[in-house]
Amino acid sequence: MEESVKDQLYGEKFRQSLEKGMSFPGEYPFKFIVRADTDARAQIEKAFEGSAATVTETPSSRGNYISLTIVLKASSADDILEKYKATADIPGVIWL
Repeated sequence: MEESVKDQLYGEKFRQSLEKGMSFPGEYPFKFIVRADTDARAQIEKAFEGSAATVTETPSSRGNYISLTIVLKASSADDILEKYKATADIPGVIWL
């Protein structure tokens, strides 16, 4: 049976990949693209509220979209998985 995207994202394989490929504590970049005329940006930023993260915002050339790069200082793979789960159901978000 083929794994769903959420299974791949939240599953043990992804956790193991993070733990193997990163040193903790460490910085992990999240990249999102959202339409400028929605509240998706605010919802993403709210998901990262209270965490050690820096946000960089770049508007598209026509101003229709916003690219968000959020660098999280993660103490474990669980910190990263938690943020993916917190942003998974925000409508109109493209993850890169």
